[in-house]
Amino acid sequence: MLNKLERKLGRIKWPSFMLILLGAYATGVILSYVYPEALAWICFSPAHILKGQVWRLFTFVATPTDSSIFMTLLLCFIYFSISRSLERIVGRFKVNFFLLTGWLITMLSGFAYYWIFPGTSVLTVHLNMHYVFSTLFIVFSFIYPDATFLLMFFIPIKGKWMPFITLGMFALEILQIFLAKQFAYGWLYLFMIVAAVLNVVLFLLLLGYKPKRRVQNGTQRNSRHETRNDARSDQSAYGGTVYGSGMSGQDAGYGSYQRTASGPRTLKPYRHKCCVCGRTDLTNPELEFRYCSKCIGPYEYCSEHIYTHVHKSPSGAGNN
Repeated sequence: MLNKLERKLGRIKWPSFMLILLGAYATGVILSYVYPEALAWICFSPAHILKGQVWRLFTFVATPTDSSIFMTLLLCFIYFSISRSLERIVGRFKVNFFLLTGWLITMLSGFAYYWIFPGTSVLTVHLNMHYVFSTLFIVFSFIYPDATFLLMFFIPIKGKWMPFITLGMFALEILQIFLAKQFAYGWLYLFMIVAAVLNVVLFLLLLGYKPKRRVQNGTQRNSRHETRNDARSDQSAYGGTVYGSGMSGQDAGYGSYQRTASGPRTLKPYRHKCCVCGRTDLTNPELEFRYCSKCIGPYEYCSEHIYTHVHKSPSGAGNN
């Protein structure tokens, strides 16, 4: 569904929503130093929103979670880095969609808290986008489970463990708040965490994410080596020139050979094929495929090689 939406709206050059949100967050921290009274006019307050102060639906993203300048700069750097990494993989449109739905679900969680716990003043100070930003690590780890994160900047952690670590930190934070008997804060933070996790689930479902399944009894094959061999077979069948490990320029986008259990290989149509690893939208439907604007010719790459391949020139020489 996200791919269809991107085809309709992706032609518009959207700005980076993460830069806008982080700019608003930094502005909120600065206001907390120079004019703290202004925070009362930008925080999320359903009672005031229902009376006509609708700007609070947008300005609450500037509510600071930490008054420290150092922590603000550190958090902005971390969130910006992970969002840019995701943009290189799935595209800016999808990252913007994730942040937009995160803002909407967080806002709805604020209204739900207000209706369940009417009269509390905690909501007007602490509703923010912190947990939505933090769950970017969960999204990245689902897409790239083999990626390595540096926890606390020096502890290497495999991506597949990051969802457990992130959710564990959320649970620990909630537990500390409830143990301190600050129940109003605890329930509000729980509402925001549930909203952020629901946003991750919604995004992965719309993205069409499918977990990789391991075949039992040793029958799993290395898809990368297999598709490379298939690409070389395509080249010999069509008689073109192979660049890198991949395919001939003549067969790009027309067909992919697949072996069947009962007979010889048959020609299967495909739409996209990476000319580095040979994977197609049939063998790996979870991948994104794009053309490189710097390569001379119709060379298409998967999301793993679009930024790491050697650019092709008319003479066949590679340029980094």
